[in-house]
Amino acid sequence: MAEEDITKELKNLSPAEKIKKLKELQEKERSMIKEAENLILQEQQELERQKRIKEDMERITLPEPKKVDIRKLFTGDDDDSLESKVREEKPGLTEEELQAMRQYELKMSQVPAQNIYLKVRDIQEGIEEKGYMNPSEMVELDSIGYALDYKRRDINEGKYVTTSEMIEDFMGTAKSIIKYLRG
Repeated sequence: MAEEDITKELKNLSPAEKIKKLKELQEKERSMIKEAENLILQEQQELERQKRIKEDMERITLPEPKKVDIRKLFTGDDDDSLESKVREEKPGLTEEELQAMRQYELKMSQVPAQNIYLKVRDIQEGIEEKGYMNPSEMVELDSIGYALDYKRRDINEGKYVTTSEMIEDFMGTAKSIIKYLRG
């Protein structure tokens, strides 16, 4: 049908226009052929790649899976148990490290809550940026957690004075001084 349309169209054209139209059609056909050849080449390369993968998969032999008794993993009977591995890998703190950690916790408990929050946010951003948490960050977060526990205990015991309470105390003291000085 398309060829009939082209033939009808060509009959109504002048010889110069016919030649021009035929050259356009010829160029269009060439580009379609070139595109088809490129597609054929790509598909042949894909077939070749799949063939290589299949051959590689046939050559690879998977090792037989080792049977694992799950109960042994959780009992201390075996050297491969989780408990024995944890005992081996668990780092022990020296007395000096423990004392330094307690001092840090006490110091952090005296830092304003906003500063503690900012410190935790900094650690969080660092972890998110790296994608993991290193041991020193774990220890620091534990220490900050303890410091927050100290701070919470002090609040519950009434030892923690908020800024507004401190301002009221200063204003009350200032008024008393003014009253005393005026006589």
